[in-house]
Amino acid sequence: TDTGEATMKTCLVQLAGRSINICKFFILLSLFVIQALTGAPRGLHEIRNYTPEEYNAYSQNWAVVQATNGMIYVGNNYGILEYDGANWQIRKISNETAIRSLHADSSGNVWVGGQGEIGVLRANADGNMQYTPLLVSGQNEAPKFADIYTIIKKNGSIYFQSSRNLIILTDDNWQFLKPSQRFGRLFKTKEHLFIYEYGKGIHFLYNDSIRFFPGSEIFANTKVSSIIQVNEKLYVFSGKKRYRISQSMKSFTLMQMDQKIDTVQRAIWLTNTNYVALGCLGSGVYIIGEGGNIIDEFNRERGLNNNYAHNLLYDSHNGLWIATDYGVSRIQYPATLLFYDSKFDLNSVILHMSESNGQMFFGTTSGILYVDDDEKKKFKKYEGIYDQTRDFEIVDNSVIGCNRRGLYEH
Repeated sequence: TDTGEATMKTCLVQLAGRSINICKFFILLSLFVIQALTGAPRGLHEIRNYTPEEYNAYSQNWAVVQATNGMIYVGNNYGILEYDGANWQIRKISNETAIRSLHADSSGNVWVGGQGEIGVLRANADGNMQYTPLLVSGQNEAPKFADIYTIIKKNGSIYFQSSRNLIILTDDNWQFLKPSQRFGRLFKTKEHLFIYEYGKGIHFLYNDSIRFFPGSEIFANTKVSSIIQVNEKLYVFSGKKRYRISQSMKSFTLMQMDQKIDTVQRAIWLTNTNYVALGCLGSGVYIIGEGGNIIDEFNRERGLNNNYAHNLLYDSHNGLWIATDYGVSRIQYPATLLFYDSKFDLNSVILHMSESNGQMFFGTTSGILYVDDDEKKKFKKYEGIYDQTRDFEIVDNSVIGCNRRGLYEH
């Protein structure tokens, strides 16, 4: 057989009388075998990267939401990007500034936070989404405000957070609350609204007034990037640390989190799982378990276009969307199938697989591979076996294989 032209993507094998792509065969088996083994590397997920050239706008994206109509909306430096699963459209707001925040409510509206402008996308009589400006900085008794960083709807009111103002819209009435210093982000859990204030800590929002959260002064000088609810537990993410809020809402407990994780920019719960996704500035996205251990990581080395994750969305079809400094990415998570390629030093066609004591072995067109159990978790070739190896056996912890050059034992 001429193996010089064989590749992972094109080589076919015969299995039960049917021709199947060897790559798909390997992926399918890997789901049930490789990932179940502690010594195996984590396979790659299928990642769809949408580039600025594809959606025809600026590279930097700040927010991503899914409306009730299934559409994806992205806050871009150029305007609002709308994606229907096949095509991208661009909508600019009145002052044509960057969109720093979005919020999709259960009524089908998409609330928009620009720079010095607040507005909403609503369906018109024809069912098409149409943008309407609602409030402009310094006009009609509104205070001056710049970027709107967070938008949240709760109990019929819409909250818009900027550094110098918390703007509240209830029915057609506007209310404006000011910090003693500077506001950070606004957060929503099932029962509570929180807002962070630099130099102070965390505050509750109660009856549209701000009340300090006792004990949260520990965050006065370390920005709180996220407060999320996972089932019935509340977690605070600040810098590289994770805290749990007590059930009595009176204390914070420092929880374990893998030290590899960089400063967290945004955290979200992957609904109906036990996982939390962490977006970081510079190291991509981590998926962690309840114990703070890394389950998966996504970065440029593992398929992302960019490592600066500004915002995250978990859509209705278990897709994790990432708004980055260079485009938007979507990852199906948890993945049905995983794949392995040259990033794992897997550069040959797989002809045979075998497992022994949690260790995987692969007969390939260029010898026998095994999992190199170092930090990189890559595939490594047995020295001295370089030819096509279609079959081998594991006997008493030894690998016995044969090819056209003879019989080998390793």
